[in-house]
Amino acid sequence: MGPPVERVFGTLQGRLPQELRLAGIHDIEAANAWLAKTYIADFNARFAITASADDDIFIPFAGDLAEILCVQEDRVVGADNGVRYGGRVLQIPEHKHRRHFARANVCVHEYPDEALAIFSGPREIARFPAPSRDAAAPARPDPAGASAAPCSRPSRPSPAGGAGAPALTAAARDAQPKRHAGMKKRPPLQPNQETDRPKP
Repeated sequence: MGPPVERVFGTLQGRLPQELRLAGIHDIEAANAWLAKTYIADFNARFAITASADDDIFIPFAGDLAEILCVQEDRVVGADNGVRYGGRVLQIPEHKHRRHFARANVCVHEYPDEALAIFSGPREIARFPAPSRDAAAPARPDPAGASAAPCSRPSRPSPAGGAGAPALTAAARDAQPKRHAGMKKRPPLQPNQETDRPKP
């Protein structure tokens, strides 16, 4: 059996077509007028029951709706006293009730504004504000916008000294021929008359 309201709806759905047929009603406008003036008053007179007390039976809500209307997920605190959630590590600060929560079961609350909180039972042990949306993302370097301005003057003169001496960054340094160790050209060897005689 369903709730009382559903049972009443079932009764009305089975009773009303027969009542409308007996009243000779065949259109919606006449049916609505007959319900308001005749049927509802007759139905309440036959089935309504007087309340035993006039007091309000509704119990006022005691609690915080924000902690109920949020995403709640269980986690186990890691050995580093941090909780992994959504690709982040939520570090739990030192608490006055416990020095650390390693290996403890906690519950992470995620609120509609993306703020987070960690609860150990009914006690909140850490809260993290929503990430700021005003922070601009780091700009990418634009290859097409590279500066084509000439290089500035060298800040350090050449070791040779002098105002007219080329700087270390001057292009003249690259124009000079490169020398390598062991590549110096040696003079040809002179023949030794005693050792280079042809043998008889």
